[in-house]
Amino acid sequence: MQRSVICSVAFVKPSVSIGKATKLTKEQRNQLAAMLEQQQPADVGFDARYTWTLPLVAEWIKREFGITMSVRGISAMLKRMNFSFTKATYTLAKADEEAQALIIPGVPIHPEQYISHLIREVVHHCINTSSPNLSAI
Repeated sequence: MQRSVICSVAFVKPSVSIGKATKLTKEQRNQLAAMLEQQQPADVGFDARYTWTLPLVAEWIKREFGITMSVRGISAMLKRMNFSFTKATYTLAKADEEAQALIIPGVPIHPEQYISHLIREVVHHCINTSSPNLSAI
């Protein structure tokens, strides 16, 4: 006769997180969130003008709260705070109306390309018309 042993293991869900405690308090995280949403790096004394990067956030946290955090830790924390990351793009803060007035639709903006465009227009005009009058271009 064989005896079998049946083992039962009960899994109990812990009432608190078993992960490492966050380095920033809830109040500090709220302050960080408000700063990221309302200010640009230049507004708080950084050379970078418009785009927040994880290293800049790390430096701000160290400067503001005296707490050193890794870039990876900041990334995870910001994801938990429902921040998302996007690739930075260049945007103009203020359009230059005078420069825009010089733009001709379909004409490349680079000066050398613009000169080449003008030469092609002159050649095209001279080939397709018998008039030497270039004011029609």
